[in-house]
Amino acid sequence: MDDPDAKPAEGWQRPDRDARRWRPAAEVAEDVADLERQGESREQVAVRLGMDRKSLERALMRAAEYKSRQPELIAEAG
Repeated sequence: MDDPDAKPAEGWQRPDRDARRWRPAAEVAEDVADLERQGESREQVAVRLGMDRKSLERALMRAAEYKSRQPELIAEAG
């Protein structure tokens, strides 16, 4: 900050940590695939994406589940 006396705008609140970091599982899965193609391990990928390993694995499971259900979901919507 340039001005040490600066204050946040009136009414501004720091975003909730979880809301700020939430990303769709499909996006996480794409990033994981890209980083693994570059030679990163799952542990390294988790660190690079700012997630713990367990959260990363859950996101990958959700993405795979959604992908396997896509034709079913499209049929239900149509």
